[in-house]
Amino acid sequence: MAEEAGGEIVAVVIDHLNKVKEALQSRHNMEKTIKEEALHSVSEINNLLNKLSGMFLGLECTLKKAITSGATGTPRLYSEQLVASVDAGGTRKTHTYPPLTPSGDQPETAGIIITPTDPNMKQDSIKQIIRETIDPKSLKVGVSKMKKLSNNSLFVECNSNTDREILEKELSKLETLSTERPKKKLPAMLLKFVPQHIENSEIQDIILQQNDLMHLANPEIIVKFTKKSFDDSRHVVIQVSPHLRKELLAKQRIKMKWSMCRIEDFVIVTRCYKCLGYGHTKNFCTNKQTCSNCAEEHDWRECRNTQHKRCVNCVRANTLITNNNKKLDTNHSAISQSCPRLKRIDSIIINKTEY
Repeated sequence: MAEEAGGEIVAVVIDHLNKVKEALQSRHNMEKTIKEEALHSVSEINNLLNKLSGMFLGLECTLKKAITSGATGTPRLYSEQLVASVDAGGTRKTHTYPPLTPSGDQPETAGIIITPTDPNMKQDSIKQIIRETIDPKSLKVGVSKMKKLSNNSLFVECNSNTDREILEKELSKLETLSTERPKKKLPAMLLKFVPQHIENSEIQDIILQQNDLMHLANPEIIVKFTKKSFDDSRHVVIQVSPHLRKELLAKQRIKMKWSMCRIEDFVIVTRCYKCLGYGHTKNFCTNKQTCSNCAEEHDWRECRNTQHKRCVNCVRANTLITNNNKKLDTNHSAISQSCPRLKRIDSIIINKTEY
């Protein structure tokens, strides 16, 4: 019933949105910036409605699974089920706090960088020293990852901040090793409809001076890239210091010379539009071309599959998940904003960001 009702609501509103969009496109005397923002708003609402439809379906599936497994597992509260379902079909556009992972759990992993006091000591020797002197079993700590770093150091990822503190205390007893915590990234923000006549080199001074933020201690603004470009304006992604981010979020709209620009949180995800994987771009990709629509080896523009979508990233992730109940839904495009794998990547990046 919920799915049918949600579908009816979505269909009616989409019909009205199409009429609004048609009207906007026919008004040639409208100011370009206003027209662009209106069209963009219609597009954003349309995306949210698509996700609303997915939310109803996700909620129904989650509740069915809860009813089926209720006899054998510990039952969760209805509110917990609802949170997990809404997250699976929610938006990633505006983060004002770290979102939940697709499983409904907040990522809490915490890392340590271990460096030898002797510059000639290799990472294998660091591993050997750690394993011979520290017993995770007796300490009751969880270590999820150990990997070598390029500067002859070793990165160790613990399951929680508490486990990291325990491990740091033990490592501090070893004179041959030193530890430090990885520096977190600066938070990213999306500055919308920046006039084209404003150069990237001007953005920092304009934000600080025109918006009365010069009093902040060591404010940092780094222009990263242009997300989207229009005739007279563009969306710009910037990185800012945490205390400046809070000030900007409180303002919501900031002064940029003769314009007012919206600003919101943003998550920078590096992805390849050749193989569709994460962590690299197509310029450095050695994998085969993959279709974002059906996950086969061809360009999406050549895809003839109009019936069923299949996400290659969720397919790849499922090969590593042994528990069938935790398999990811693959029935969506690889570039869908509600992709469970993308939301997991978002959560990881947010967990490594200093908010």
